Amino acid sequence: MDETEWISIRPGNHVLMSKIIEGTFPNYRQVIPHHAPELVTFSPDHRASVIKWLRGLADNDTAVNLSWEKKGHLTLTQRSASDASAVLRVPAEIEGRPPLIAFHPAYLADAFEIGSTLCLSDELSPGICRHPNGRFCVVMPMRVTIATAAAVQAEPASPHDQTRAAA
Repeated sequence: MDETEWISIRPGNHVLMSKIIEGTFPNYRQVIPHHAPELVTFSPDHRASVIKWLRGLADNDTAVNLSWEKKGHLTLTQRSASDASAVLRVPAEIEGRPPLIAFHPAYLADAFEIGSTLCLSDELSPGICRHPNGRFCVVMPMRVTIATAAAVQAEPASPHDQTRAAA
């Protein structure tokens, strides 16, 4: 075994060995949004209940949609494949106009373990959960269709219907 390919660390009675690899790795800083002006902050008193709710969702692989329909409230909604839904509303301080966005519930719970301020820019960019002491966590959104009352519109009539109506 070539000594230059391996590294070992001996903390106490344990030995951790790892192979050193060479390569070009992506710059992790490129994933961290530099501009996320839309802020949603909920009280640290509510953080534990939000995390518990997210971790307790029965269908943990279905996205949780975040919306801000009621002023001063963050609404988290999960709709299962069987059309059952779970909703949690939490008082929140909202700055700017946060986008409608969806996250994997377990990843969002992990992010909220770090902090209770979610910084967003748009529905496709990563969010950042920040703690007042400077710690932060990047959480990637899920790309799902989020229906809103404003987005639901009547379908236009087919050309056949328009012809009959004009006759």
